[in-house]
This record gives sequence, C-alpha cells and structure tokens, in this order.
Amino acid sequence: MRIHIAFCFWICLLTTATGELVKAQDIPPTPPPMIGPRLGSSRSLKVGPKDITNLARKIRGKTTLAAVLPENVVPNSVEFQVDGRFIGSSKASPFQVEFDTTTVSDGPHLIKAIGRDDTNKEVWSAFVKVEITNSARPPASSPVMGPRVGSNVPNVPSQPSGINDVPGRSEVSDSATSPQNLGGSMGMSEGDKPAFSSSSPLPVGLSLDSVYESGDYGFSIRYPGMWTFRDQTAAMKPKSRTDFWVQFGSDPIEKTPIVINIRRVKLQEGTDARRFAKYNAYVKSWQAKTVLGSPAFSTTSRVLRPKPAIIHRLIIIKKGHAWMLNCTDYTGGSPKESLALFESIVASIKETAIGP
Repeated sequence: MRIHIAFCFWICLLTTATGELVKAQDIPPTPPPMIGPRLGSSRSLKVGPKDITNLARKIRGKTTLAAVLPENVVPNSVEFQVDGRFIGSSKASPFQVEFDTTTVSDGPHLIKAIGRDDTNKEVWSAFVKVEITNSARPPASSPVMGPRVGSNVPNVPSQPSGINDVPGRSEVSDSATSPQNLGGSMGMSEGDKPAFSSSSPLPVGLSLDSVYESGDYGFSIRYPGMWTFRDQTAAMKPKSRTDFWVQFGSDPIEKTPIVINIRRVKLQEGTDARRFAKYNAYVKSWQAKTVLGSPAFSTTSRVLRPKPAIIHRLIIIKKGHAWMLNCTDYTGGSPKESLALFESIVASIKETAIGP
C-alpha cells in the first residue's frame, strides 16, 4: 500500500514538472511590485512631505509623480526633477506630473519636488531615492522629453561643467561634462576646433536684446531676446551664498537646441588659477587665456551620447570663485556659430553688488 501511494505521488510530481498536467504558460505571471496606487494606467510615486532617504523605491514605465506637501505649505507651483534635470511642473492641486522612466538609464536616481511661490522662490522641497528597472521591457522608440528641432535634438544636460577636486569643494558632473570627456577634439577636424576669442560676430538673426540681472547673485548678463532663463541654483545644492546656476535657452528650456549654463561656486580661500589646475588636472589640456580680465581655461569638444552635440566649455577663476560656463549645441550646424553666440554672452557678464 505504501509503495502504491509513493508511486502515485512521484507520477503526479513528474507530470506537473513536465507540463503535461499543468503548463507553465497557463499560470498567470506574478505581478511586478507597485509603488503606490495605480492612477489610470500609470504607476504613482509620492514625493514628500519630507526627504525619503531609506531604501530606494523601484519604478518603471510611465509613473505619476505626486507631491505630498506639508500642511503649512501652499505653493503656486511644484516642479519635479530627476537628478537635477527638469521633468515637468504643475500649477494646480493635486500637484503631479507624468514621468516616462525610459527617458533615463536604469539604476539609482534621485527624484525631487520643489514648491515655488508666485515669485518663483522656493518654499519647500523634498526628494526620494528610486531605482529604475526597465531592462526587462522593450526599449522605448524615442524619449518623451526631447525638443525638439526636427527630431534629432536630445534633452538638455542637467549640469554644466563640474569641478571635481577643487580645494574645499566636491562637485558632481554628468557623463557629458565629466573630465574624461573635456579634453581633446573628440573627432573634430582642425577647422572645427575654434578658440575662445570673444571677438566673433553673432550668428545672423541673433542679438542680445534681453538682460538678466540678479542682486542676490551679484551679476548681470545679456542674452537673445527670444530666449528665456531658468534658475537652477536649488538643484546644485549651493554651499555658499554666492553660488548659483542659471540656464538660458529658447522656451521651453528643456527642449532648446542650444542651452547655455552660467554657474559660479566659491573656492577655498587662496585658490588661484595655478592651484585650481593642480587639483583639476584635466584643464591642463584646455587653452589657458584671459577672459573678463581674469585667468581662464576653455575647450570645445564633440560628444556622441546621449546624442551628438558640440559643447563649448569655459572656466574663469575670478575673485575667489570659479565661473563654470558651457554652451551645448544640438543643432548640427557649425560649432563656430554657437561659439560666437557663447562668446558674446560671456563677454556681456558684469559683476554687481550682492544685495543684503
């Protein structure tokens, strides 16, 4: 009797394993983990009211980002960013936007929500760590957030050129502006490697008709009249009152074919151009020159990822600060044209008194 029961048990187990009685494809797959409730056909991720620094939340596909505000905060709008890059903004409650996670790489990322008042001043912010896991899904045919001029202009880089080892500073730069990509021509011909001279004429049809002036940051700058600007200082997490980051480009900036980043950080006391170069050896392959009456380093390079672009970079060491400026050109035109525009805008910079 015991032999008979054992025999039947092993026969059932064998037929189940071979799929004759139960086929694997007939078993519904285990649903993927969800972050928050479904909103329509999208997943949802809550950001706030405080920073969430524990285990990263896993998300994929299209995800609705929803701001959870403190009770005493009533913003005029909420802006959402991933790794400092603009995703979108909402001006009505519930403050939420849709984020297509296929527009960024798989892996860890930081999603931040920033509440602003009617003067665009930051009144609240919170972030959450996430891990994007789209690798098991087919890649999207094209990102959602691109500009674009035609269909060839990729997203605007989130960060301008970084300082990696400045005394007293520790900055993070993205792959498009990291030191290994800064030196050399990266495939550019000799005729395409312009020098920073600030004397080339502006491209036809462009003139610097608008002026940006900030008493908080103590500087003014001219830019094309049809352009706009965006203050990204909060995204860089300034360590000094004099640190700032402002972007200029056509509206909307996240879809502009040319973007110019103006960023300034305070250096450790006593840091001059020579000491800066010692701690940031990559600038030794750049051209050393004088810009705005101060020592500077400049270079132009071509990058292929995420999509082809020309990047003009300039670092000016001036009055205890590093001015980190760059111009990213996705137009596919001559780099000399975007360089001429960049030079003219840089040449218009004037330092003013910082307000109380």
